[in-house]
Amino acid sequence: MSINTRIIEIKEMFEIILHYAIFSIVIFSNGLIFQIILLNGEKIKLNFFEQSIIGLISTGFLTLILNFFFPLNDLFIYINLIVGCIFLLFFKNQISFKYNKKEKIIILLIFILSLVNLYGSGFSDDLHHYHGGYIVNTDNHNYIVGLNFLHHHYGYSSIWLMLHSYLNINGSLLQDIHVLNALIFFLIISYLIIENIRYSKISKNYLLYLISSVFIFFFLIKYTRLKEFGLDRPGILLFCFLIYFAAKYQYLIKKNLKKANKYFFILFLICLFVSFTKIFFLSCFLVPLFFILKSKNFNFFYNKISLILYLIVFIYFLRNILISGCFVYPFEFTCLSELQWNSKEIASDLLLRTEASTKSFDKYIGPLSAAEYIKNFNWFSTWLLRNGEELFNYIATTVLISVLFILSSQTKKKVKKYSAFEIVIFLLFIF
Repeated sequence: MSINTRIIEIKEMFEIILHYAIFSIVIFSNGLIFQIILLNGEKIKLNFFEQSIIGLISTGFLTLILNFFFPLNDLFIYINLIVGCIFLLFFKNQISFKYNKKEKIIILLIFILSLVNLYGSGFSDDLHHYHGGYIVNTDNHNYIVGLNFLHHHYGYSSIWLMLHSYLNINGSLLQDIHVLNALIFFLIISYLIIENIRYSKISKNYLLYLISSVFIFFFLIKYTRLKEFGLDRPGILLFCFLIYFAAKYQYLIKKNLKKANKYFFILFLICLFVSFTKIFFLSCFLVPLFFILKSKNFNFFYNKISLILYLIVFIYFLRNILISGCFVYPFEFTCLSELQWNSKEIASDLLLRTEASTKSFDKYIGPLSAAEYIKNFNWFSTWLLRNGEELFNYIATTVLISVLFILSSQTKKKVKKYSAFEIVIFLLFIF
């Protein structure tokens, strides 16, 4: 390897670390702003990683609003960085990074692991499919009416791709657009490992220890190719964070009403972000709804803070209508046929092809059309032949985790009678 090549690699590494630091400061400061302003002084004591993850989510909603009026170019990341630094300076007494030496070493090692993975994995085809084009469009334009006609997948308009557009320096596009993948991996893995260490010896929190243990092993085994641009990965990472966060802070529903409402607000906010990342994750709303039913705090839906959630949903629908002419693309029944740029026919065809693809129509050999194939379980034998091994692995993993859960409650030092609530939380987690 030539000296020039080595110099270029070192420069790229330095650039990525620098941008990694910039984006980290931005999302952490946004998380702190969120906690101080929106939580209004209520002491839901989020730690550093929770603040950062919530900051990442709130930054995503910021992009959702900004792109109505402006392209998400470099100017906004610099403005956000300056404002964030000023805010951190004024509220430095509220910054908490209380980790011992062992924990700091672990955090450093995970950070190094995330950087190594960036260099050790190639780009996914998703980048060339439509993700890269969507990111570039968002970098250079505000919302384009009828954008979905440029590519039939642009109608998905995932908030995760908007975050990729916001958290990159345009001159380093192909380097920066994968930093976000490393960042969320680093935050959530670090968070779970530190939580795991702290709760491993606490009997009453053993459920949290068990959940975090399985998450950690699963993520380290499965989620190391960070340059892949699929939307499933960030959605699953944040879905798992939602489950853990919900279980950890569920005690707040027993406290005063204000604290409970702030807790529900955070849960619904996470769910909105996850479902805006990929509509497939709508099931995540079962988590906060379960808590609402458990506490019977239906007044939350009429609380002032819930208006923020309704506003976000309204903005999301408005954005979707501008891009595809549908409230929720690609569901054709949500498309407005009165609009000239509506994607009703495109959505119907795309949904059919997507369903056929997920049911392994590409492996089917026979006379049935795609529309006939997906009906009446005609697809099942072909799908099972292709996915049987993976299905078995998931079932085996679920059974293993369930057995560990049952056995863990029988250990001498961990004896504990699990409540119905904890069992429901656990079942939500494994499925």
